[in-house]
Amino acid sequence: MVMYKATSDGDVLLTAEEEALIINEQNSWNSIENQRKLLKLRVTKKRQEVEKRFLIVDGIPVATDDYSHSRVSRALEFINQSGKLSIDFKGADGNFYNVSDVQLANILLAISTFINSCYEVEAQHCAAINAANDLTDYDISIGWPS
Repeated sequence: MVMYKATSDGDVLLTAEEEALIINEQNSWNSIENQRKLLKLRVTKKRQEVEKRFLIVDGIPVATDDYSHSRVSRALEFINQSGKLSIDFKGADGNFYNVSDVQLANILLAISTFINSCYEVEAQHCAAINAANDLTDYDISIGWPS
């Protein structure tokens, strides 16, 4: 059986481990260690949701997912090796933008900074979860970059 966790941004596919924890959540919630494990899984899913957003860099909408990050990196490598002054780059909105190596470097830095921020928030949540003695009202939705 495949389960999906409903989120405000759509459904997120759960792993078998997550499914088992959620199916047994009523029983699992009795142990603080199981509470921590379940909340940390939810924090990881939240980070995955947040890191798939769009940024506007130098007026260009760019996606922040792994594929887009890799695409920008390859485009920057190409422009630097080809000797071109600029290339046509397709933004997340489907439009083409003529960009220089400096603009591509700015886009790459913005995506990397955003993704790093997401991991930093995940780490902060996990540390707070590990340190807490009572997780009843722990809110995983706070602190994420927008």
